[in-house]
Amino acid sequence: MTGEIVVSGHAVVNDLGSDRHRTGDLGSLDAHGRLTVVGRSRVLIDTGGHKVNPVEVERVLAEHPLVADAGVAGIALPGRGALLVAAVQLRDGTRAEPADVLAHCARHLPSHAVPQRVRMVAEVPRTRLGKVRRTALASLLADERGEVTAGERERLAALPLDQRRAEVSNHLLLRMAEVVGTTPAALDPGAPARAAGVDSLAAVRLRMAVHRELGVKLPLPSLLGPRTVMELADELAERLDGPADDADPVPHGPVEGEFPLAPNQMSLWHAEQLDLGGSAYVVAVAARLTGGCDTEALRRAWTTLAHRHPVLRTTFPLREGIPSNRWPPRRRWTSQSCRCHRPGTARTARIWSVRRSSPST
Repeated sequence: MTGEIVVSGHAVVNDLGSDRHRTGDLGSLDAHGRLTVVGRSRVLIDTGGHKVNPVEVERVLAEHPLVADAGVAGIALPGRGALLVAAVQLRDGTRAEPADVLAHCARHLPSHAVPQRVRMVAEVPRTRLGKVRRTALASLLADERGEVTAGERERLAALPLDQRRAEVSNHLLLRMAEVVGTTPAALDPGAPARAAGVDSLAAVRLRMAVHRELGVKLPLPSLLGPRTVMELADELAERLDGPADDADPVPHGPVEGEFPLAPNQMSLWHAEQLDLGGSAYVVAVAARLTGGCDTEALRRAWTTLAHRHPVLRTTFPLREGIPSNRWPPRRRWTSQSCRCHRPGTARTARIWSVRRSSPST
């Protein structure tokens, strides 16, 4: 298991508000307790729900008998994380297919860390110290995101239905293999997607990829249900004759009103009833302002923040013994300040608090 290296001690400058220092380095412990530094946390690649350490993937790639060098980069995709792409330099005089390299990775890596693309390159860009130049590598591999052309939907729709079904099935198997970290050949088109390891997160990523490339939104229950991959491909092929599905609108909920508590809110409420007046879930913040304080500007800033985020003005009233989540209407917040004398000094401090102009219920 890999994690961030954290240190503490008399010679260590601790992080603010902590008794230790987070180094930003990633490391792992072996069976004998030896620590190995494997990279930096800031180079982690977000593939849309999972964080992947490219150094670990590169180490597995380097263990392939035909691989001389390898580098991994994340290629940003609109709205769905990054595409995990591996650049592989083969040993002189050898040949290997990308599918072989992916199969090797699938045997030694968790599914979310298996590269979604493999490209054979003449050389992996590195610094003089031997580190992968990830920015240069990402630029080299940037065209991988455009592998499916903008006219792919139109091209498939123009094919005879039988040929279209075959090509759509191959397309769906390829995208499914990417989200579960395997090769298309390892998938059974006669089995449901969940048999290949498609969970709820992978289903969302698969649905977004198919919609982006083919303009069809497959229902999530279909992707997670008993329907086979071939049946899903048949539905995709037939729906290409109709208009493309619109993108999902961004939902905008109400900014005021009274609503039932979410399950996690209800759990916290019950925990609070067992320890009334407790502070386990209370976060108190104090800030020292140096120099003069424009209380009117501070009031306006706080009012704007509270208007933007209803959670900052949420109350939890009881209705017949049942708690609810109440977002009161937007109100102007007023400030109240007083001066207090600090014992032993001639300095005074101003305590500033905010409250709504109208009392909440």
